Amino acid sequence: MPQSEAEQQLRDMRRQQRALDLDACKQALAWELDVRKPLLSDNWTDDPVGRRMREFVSYLYADSPFLEATEFSGAPEGVRQCKDMQASLLAYKAALPAQEMTDPFFIAYTNSLGIRHKKLRDAVEWCNSTGLGTRYIKQLEGYNKKYLEFMAITERLAAHQPLPGVKAKSEKYPWNVEFIDVLKHTELLPYFTEEFNNQMLDLNDKIVAIDGLMNHQKEIIEIVRERWTKTNVRLTNVAEMMEKRRDYEYIAPLIAADKQILQHFEEMLKEAEAVQKEFEDTGTPAGRLRTSEGLAPDALKGLARDSSRPPVYSRLLLHSRHRLEDAWNKAAKKLDSEHEGDPDWHRMTVNFKR
Repeated sequence: MPQSEAEQQLRDMRRQQRALDLDACKQALAWELDVRKPLLSDNWTDDPVGRRMREFVSYLYADSPFLEATEFSGAPEGVRQCKDMQASLLAYKAALPAQEMTDPFFIAYTNSLGIRHKKLRDAVEWCNSTGLGTRYIKQLEGYNKKYLEFMAITERLAAHQPLPGVKAKSEKYPWNVEFIDVLKHTELLPYFTEEFNNQMLDLNDKIVAIDGLMNHQKEIIEIVRERWTKTNVRLTNVAEMMEKRRDYEYIAPLIAADKQILQHFEEMLKEAEAVQKEFEDTGTPAGRLRTSEGLAPDALKGLARDSSRPPVYSRLLLHSRHRLEDAWNKAAKKLDSEHEGDPDWHRMTVNFKR
């Protein structure tokens, strides 16, 4: 029911005289049911800020003219029914106070659980997108392949093996090649550019933002899950107790609605938990990017990482490139010393670090 209709009905009931008739009593019970209906179809997507949750909490705390009534009008049977309706509703609200019923909803919307869920779900889609997240994965996979190829080449050069396809600086020594030419040959040169570094900086920012959202979301989900479990157990026990009342028929629809609301809320909670797991699972694009697990395993192997923080890709790649340069200089130093003094030999050692 739209908020304005629910509020109008509440105002109408308050304007009625204290002596309520049977129709007014039925209307009061119907109102209790109507204010619950929006939460039976709500989800994080169409109401991420939790507006309907907030209204639900507000309505359950609202003063009810029906529960405050001391007199009822009409035929004796109608008066009896009104008193039974009032007694059953009073008993239900006393057994399950508004605070206990609304706790999970209040914590969820005041801590922006739905908003963060939407952002994290969008982030999962970003990670899975061919032109966005998976592009970074392919870049790192490509870098790893070329990294291994370059490392193998430095070993071959150090062993005086020529590199087909790369022009040597000396005809006498076909393994006397330029560092930059080997980078071009292995297609590693694009990974040494400012453009690539800026891309990794952008990835850093994205992963840090995701990790921050995720850590906060995880904490709130745990609290909400705990409160939901407590409320659900309480409602189950209260429902069993209410079933023994002779006036149970009046309160039964409300109890059924509250059970459905809690069940539906848990479904939404499971959606939020599933998105969290998507980022924790290192077999998914989202999990791989958030942790760097399995990304460029050879090129990034052994590089220092803080397990309590997201990976800083620009820094990891910088250190990895330095290892390429160190490997080259190690091989070049060996060759330079072996051919020192030969006028046909061109020095290979370079200072390419940035």
